[in-house]
Amino acid sequence: MRRAAQALPLLSLSAPTFLVGLLLLQVFAYQLGWFSSIRDEGVKSLLLPALTLGIVASPPITRVLIQGLSAARAEPFVGVLRAKGMSESAIIFRHVLKNGSIPAVTLFGLTAGALLAGSVITETVFSRAGLGFVTEQAVRAQDGPVVLGVVLLVAVIVTAFNLLTDLVYPLIDPRIRIHDTRPSKATELEETPA
Repeated sequence: MRRAAQALPLLSLSAPTFLVGLLLLQVFAYQLGWFSSIRDEGVKSLLLPALTLGIVASPPITRVLIQGLSAARAEPFVGVLRAKGMSESAIIFRHVLKNGSIPAVTLFGLTAGALLAGSVITETVFSRAGLGFVTEQAVRAQDGPVVLGVVLLVAVIVTAFNLLTDLVYPLIDPRIRIHDTRPSKATELEETPA
């Protein structure tokens, strides 16, 4: 089971975005008829494009998470917790997951920009008029202000994701703290001459 879970990200990593989108359309829209490939069905129309972007963006995060969890599981504290009699599920969910997920959370925050860049192809496959479509039309029409506005919006979104990622670290692992760079009262008193 573990080997299959490790091989799955490699398979989805090698599949291009447009191919994943076309396969999802073929299966869920044409064969099963669960989604429409033409009509706008509101939120339901966003499920296949979101799934496409998720399948394409998740392999690197999954690989890093698997490696982080494997490294955390090999740490000496896991043996100590087992010796204390803690159940295997408690060890995994309380300790190994917290220690092994930090690199994956970092990569998840950085992947937000790649998702925005990959949305152009996905919007084309699913005939969605979104940010990528607006950007493509603005570039073709040489509309500089719209292109600058989209670039600014993407920069703000990427910065917000990075900030949220940094703020989530202390929630995952309380040993990680956001330090105050101002000197404390104790150091100010020590530096003041008498």
